[in-house]
Amino acid sequence: MGICAAAAPLPARTSSRSRAMHLQEDRQPLHEEVQRLRAENRALRQRLEKVSPQDSLLAQVRAQRSSLSGGAAAALSPGLGEATAPAPFGGGNAVAVAGAAAKGAPPRARGGGCRSMPPFEPGDQASGGLIRSAGWHVNTPGGGTGPVGFGGLDVPGPAALRVRLTGRGVVRVRVQALRPSAVDSGGGLAMRLSGTPVVQLGPGGQCSIAVAYSPGDILEISTPGFAGGGSAFKLETLELLAHDCGGVASANAAPATCRNWERVRLPWTDCEDGLDSTHRFVRWVEGRISKVVNETHAIVQVPAPPSNSMAKRAQAAVFDPKSQLTSYQDEGTCGARGDDAKADLSSCKHGADLLKSVEMSDYKIVAKIDGCQYFSYKVYACREETPAAADGSSLHRLVLPASQLAPVGEEVDVQEHDEDDEALAAPRCPGFVEEGRRIAIVLLGDTRFQAKYKTQIQSLKCFADGHGYELRILLGNEYEACKNYRDYFFRKHCTVAEWLESQPATLVAAIVDADVVAAVLERGLEKWANHPADVQLYQRCLLPEIMAGNYMVRNTPFSRTFLRNWAKYNFEMPKGFSSSDNGAIHLVVQDTVQVLNFPKCKKLYRGLDKPVTDLTTYFQFVKCTTDALGPPRDWRSRGGIVAVWPRFNFWAADGVYMSKAASREIGPLLHHGIKDSKDVTGHYYKNVSACVQNTENVIKSAAEIGIHAINLARGYKEYFPQGKDCPGTAIRQCPERCLGTFSCWPLGDQEKPLTPRTCTDCG
Repeated sequence: MGICAAAAPLPARTSSRSRAMHLQEDRQPLHEEVQRLRAENRALRQRLEKVSPQDSLLAQVRAQRSSLSGGAAAALSPGLGEATAPAPFGGGNAVAVAGAAAKGAPPRARGGGCRSMPPFEPGDQASGGLIRSAGWHVNTPGGGTGPVGFGGLDVPGPAALRVRLTGRGVVRVRVQALRPSAVDSGGGLAMRLSGTPVVQLGPGGQCSIAVAYSPGDILEISTPGFAGGGSAFKLETLELLAHDCGGVASANAAPATCRNWERVRLPWTDCEDGLDSTHRFVRWVEGRISKVVNETHAIVQVPAPPSNSMAKRAQAAVFDPKSQLTSYQDEGTCGARGDDAKADLSSCKHGADLLKSVEMSDYKIVAKIDGCQYFSYKVYACREETPAAADGSSLHRLVLPASQLAPVGEEVDVQEHDEDDEALAAPRCPGFVEEGRRIAIVLLGDTRFQAKYKTQIQSLKCFADGHGYELRILLGNEYEACKNYRDYFFRKHCTVAEWLESQPATLVAAIVDADVVAAVLERGLEKWANHPADVQLYQRCLLPEIMAGNYMVRNTPFSRTFLRNWAKYNFEMPKGFSSSDNGAIHLVVQDTVQVLNFPKCKKLYRGLDKPVTDLTTYFQFVKCTTDALGPPRDWRSRGGIVAVWPRFNFWAADGVYMSKAASREIGPLLHHGIKDSKDVTGHYYKNVSACVQNTENVIKSAAEIGIHAINLARGYKEYFPQGKDCPGTAIRQCPERCLGTFSCWPLGDQEKPLTPRTCTDCG
């Protein structure tokens, strides 16, 4: 799977004043030489503008920045003519509000130059009277720009609203189904933007999403008919936020289309009262493409964007050349920190923001401090620590066009990027591609085993049928090549490898133990199925192991070889307890990705001679392998990728450690270790044969699940990096930063901290 390329490097700036510096040191007359060098530098920059597309682009960015009037844009549109990036969380002009406020006068527009605009014009309203009577507020011809919105509204069906949007902005909606049993089969609440489905809410579902819109887009919301009377859906909030604050020059397109779950960034700006365009503040918000909607739009998950208080800090920024958080170009060598000093941002643990930038213009003096004159300068500030997303509430979904998203590789350290013109010029996704992968859930079990775990398997059938996945049960005696494997678990991996040989190359298989129950039916496996790894494993919840029972493989030669190498440990098992395939998986990963100490760890494995009642030497062996592997990452080696996911961030987790609870929004979907069928029929499901969940017992909010996971991480320090800087792994993998939203991803292959390796074909 291709990764979109990062931004091309800018041409290096030639320092043509260096000769003048040497002349000054020799106490030679400088005036004529400096004037000549200035002219030479101007000519060089003019030539670069002509020959460098990136520099030409930067000129557009700077020109458009200088032409902006009024407050900072609450939306940033990298693609001219495209929908602007929304600022629905802490910035922007609210033209539509939720709840009782919607019935009053329009809220005051914020931002010095952000002009409030009507969010939409009346269109074809199939049930306009019904909607108005239920609490909607819609514009009428000549009726002004009254606010639109509602909160806590029970929507009967059938009902429909169709409006044409004007201006630019974002639609923000949160809805849930009140009476799943009352909704007609095949129906549900639907929200479309210009014909593109962005919300399709089925029975029992709930959704919170924001959608960027452009002038002329059509917003449609409809609900079906229902039986039995009463309301079928609750629309908790619907807001239309309109922005007309200008944009930023278009960037070049990246060379490859972007895909599901690719790491991306979108530029974000603030609106603040009274701020002029010189204090417009831009930074990047990182996210993931969670679902490709079509060739031009995708749903992106992002954390809560930065507070717009940074804009006020930008306005108050003062250039102090003595500060390590400034860069400057000085006249001669008089600068407080030497000639042409660069900012040192290494002290900023959470990254840095560019607060103020004064560019060089014809060598005009822009500052004079302590007798030294400066041609240009930049002022940075250390980024404020983002509050831990312990409640799961800071993960948001946006529907955005490709032109607003800049792809970044997994290895890129986001703290190394200046929030500057270079970042604004980064290539954007040229479009999106849905890879069309087929997903199958696979388990191994003979007829006796299937009878024992009948209810667990039925829950998996509910999950698979709901998402259009295949559920394949293998007996373990299908293939001659696997009949010599006496150990059941090693025979499982051999059988899966043989079965994959007959399947299409587009298949992604989720291999599960039979004691796995589907805890969430609404979300699917696409997040992991679209991950680029050939083999995906995960750290066991509260044990120091890599988990062997549940994993995911793409149908590639690399994956099949990996499984067969794993199965061969059937013939190398030591005489003592080795946890069968669960011990062997550590050596298979260690050998495949070629990290240090494989011979040492394998010797420990072969020497295991203790019974299961004494696990001391077994865990010494496991520690040997996990110490060599380091933090969870995507390992590129021998023509494939092996991914190890951090604890609780895979699609499966031990149910007991999740308190047998799950969320429709975030976290694991399947619970492992549910061996008693009474747990399935008494806790997880009211009627597993009819796929009716016991939602009161199992389904919790994202906030509850997030807090539970964070508390586990804090309580088991031996298994989770601690603190917000968590030594031993990258900051973005710190549980305090990502576990509350279950967004801890494997590190990239070359992402620091790097693990020593022995291979010549890594990467």
